[in-house]
Amino acid sequence: MKILIVDDEPAVVAGITAMLDVHQIDAEGIGDAALAEQRIADEFFPVILADLRMRTEEEGLRLLDAVRRLSPRSRIASMTS
Repeated sequence: MKILIVDDEPAVVAGITAMLDVHQIDAEGIGDAALAEQRIADEFFPVILADLRMRTEEEGLRLLDAVRRLSPRSRIASMTS
């Protein structure tokens, strides 16, 4: 199983990816919603952990809609700070 981490803060992506790696969970990190949409269209990720407020809250919500459209079987966990 591979988890996709999407957040516009590189430190958050690196930290979560490193934590999952310690637990031997395969993860890929992306810092941009548009790039995330492309990856989701290309590869199935059973779990997607996405920042709700990327550059704007609207961008995060658009990403959630795109995940539902492109990969309806994926499970989404949203985070924000």
